[in-house]
Parts: sequence; C-alpha cells; structure tokens
Amino acid sequence: MAGKEVVQLYLRDVESTVPRPLQELKGYVKVSLQLGEETTEHYELDKRAFAYYDVKL
Repeated sequence: MAGKEVVQLYLRDVESTVPRPLQELKGYVKVSLQLGEETTEHYELDKRAFAYYDVKL
C-alpha cells in the first residue's frame, strides 16, 4: 500500500534579540512511499532562510 506524506522543516532562533516564533516553517517536500519504504530528505537553506524582516523595527 502506497502513501503520501509532507515532510516539514521547522527552525527556531534561540539567539535572536527580537521576539521570534518558537517554530518557523523553512521548507517542505511531498514524498510518496511504498509500504515499508524509508527515505531521507535534504534541505539546502540560503541566508534568506535565517533573515528576519519587520516593518515596525
């Protein structure tokens, strides 16, 4: 039996000097797997994935 799953990558900035969410979604990928199958997903994040922008600052 095959199935589909969405693998999500969340990050948290523990050293931020401004209030940030506890978790921020930084990437996701949809995968299809057969019964008993395993996979490993890799994410490549650029510096924009770690940036923060707020018009109030």
